[in-house]
Amino acid sequence: MPRSEARVATRLGQRYMTLLCRHFRHKVPAEVTGDTARADFPWGAIAEMAATPEQLRVTCTAGSPADLVRTQDVIAIHLARFAFRDRPEISWQPLAD
Repeated sequence: MPRSEARVATRLGQRYMTLLCRHFRHKVPAEVTGDTARADFPWGAIAEMAATPEQLRVTCTAGSPADLVRTQDVIAIHLARFAFRDRPEISWQPLAD
């Protein structure tokens, strides 16, 4: 399964992770547990998040390369919207299986 990861430098990782999941929860299963979170998208993709004081790490897994790109786009668009003051740099890196 295709996977990718973004490590977003921010001191507000916990806040952004919570906002993302709270927003996604209106349409898809999404849950925050402490410093980690998960959202399950209807096209079969999963976004797992982990917040530290220095960053927000987002790992996406999908059934196809197209679904991976779709998931990355959804995460990036929403994160940019919630973190508009910080303007975080979101750079996706492929992960080996």
